[in-house]
Amino acid sequence: MQRGRVRSSTPYFIDLFSVTCDRPRLIDWVFRVKGRRKRRGARAEGDGGPSLSPCPSPLEGEGYAHILRPTAGTVGDGARLSWRIGPRDGLDLFLTGKSDLVVGEAPFSPASELTDLVIARRKARTTLFASVISPYRGLRGFVNGVRVVTPDPGFRNAIGLVVETAAGEEPWFISLR
Repeated sequence: MQRGRVRSSTPYFIDLFSVTCDRPRLIDWVFRVKGRRKRRGARAEGDGGPSLSPCPSPLEGEGYAHILRPTAGTVGDGARLSWRIGPRDGLDLFLTGKSDLVVGEAPFSPASELTDLVIARRKARTTLFASVISPYRGLRGFVNGVRVVTPDPGFRNAIGLVVETAAGEEPWFISLR
């Protein structure tokens, strides 16, 4: 069973994706963005950003062979990746939970155009991917960080997040039902 949910609050939104399988499997959460990722080198954007290293290309698995220049690493709560979207706009992606991360480029439409691709991977029977996506105008985003405050997403079948902004902390307690 897969369940997705999006909660919005100007100027960011929270994306939740819950998966339950009959046995442990490799589960991927995929995010695509048409923009230029900041710091395409060894580290992703932000304090404590994930350390990314080149990985074998092509990747194994159906469809994964089309990912160009893949890099990989492991991330934990609050990992941040950032993109420039045009001359004055940007987008920050904050990930929660421990995941293996693959970042690369993939064909878009038309296939001659490329977009950035982020894959968060977990081997599990059940998992919850929670992310905060914050588009912005100007040099800096509105969101400074994200942290999970309920260590077990199964707790009352809900998740608690705190979104840290320049204006303070915004707590969220979201039911997964």
